[in-house]
Amino acid sequence: MERIFSSPQTVAVIMIFAIPIVAIIAYYVHEVLKTRSNNELKQSMLERGMSAQDIETVINAGTKPSKKHHRRAGRDDPGDPSTASRPHGS
Repeated sequence: MERIFSSPQTVAVIMIFAIPIVAIIAYYVHEVLKTRSNNELKQSMLERGMSAQDIETVINAGTKPSKKHHRRAGRDDPGDPSTASRPHGS
């Protein structure tokens, strides 16, 4: 084992592969924990008798709508250069 880590090149190659693998695992663990927390919150709100509309409002309260959503909904995006020169409503 000591011989493997004695070469700087070997350590560099191991790190090149280890760092992205750890980052990918950490990302998916984070996503699972976020989903679990979100589901627990929804379950708690259902047990308190909140309506589906109330739950949706609470869940979406901290999120910003994406630019894609704005364009799909027919709204102009002020940061989009393709809509800046057009008059409003066209």
